[in-house]
Amino acid sequence: MSFIRYSVIASFIFGLLAGAAIINLVCGTHLDNAELEIERLNALLAEQTEQIAALERTIAQQEEFTVTEIEVHVLFKDEKENDELSSLEIEKRVKELLKNIRGREVSTLDPILIVNIVDGRPIQVSNTEYILTVKSLLISEKLVMHVEAAEKVEQVSSAPPAGQ
Repeated sequence: MSFIRYSVIASFIFGLLAGAAIINLVCGTHLDNAELEIERLNALLAEQTEQIAALERTIAQQEEFTVTEIEVHVLFKDEKENDELSSLEIEKRVKELLKNIRGREVSTLDPILIVNIVDGRPIQVSNTEYILTVKSLLISEKLVMHVEAAEKVEQVSSAPPAGQ
């Protein structure tokens, strides 16, 4: 009986050791595959982190858009006022009003302020006074402004002259 008891215990221990060896082989293969996948993902992470850092450096080095050119288009309210010389003179004066905008970053410019610089401004050209109205404004590397010029109409006062 003792031989049977020892052989059952020995068979049990042998089965236990054989099962542990098989589990070790199966789990070891899974662990090796998992470790290989972790190393692959770490290498990919390092590569993409370097790529992100390079892109951030490139973005930081890029220059902001600045206004390099000012273009003014003059339209006359009344076509009979349309004179090439007057148009060139108004264009020149508007560009002079906007000269401080050249070289400024586009993101720092306020479109309402730029419109207010020109809108409603009287300009004297060849004994004729024009009132300017801004019709459109585009701000990018080239500032484009469309201005309408209307001849100023003298307002007649209905009050009697002073001293009467």
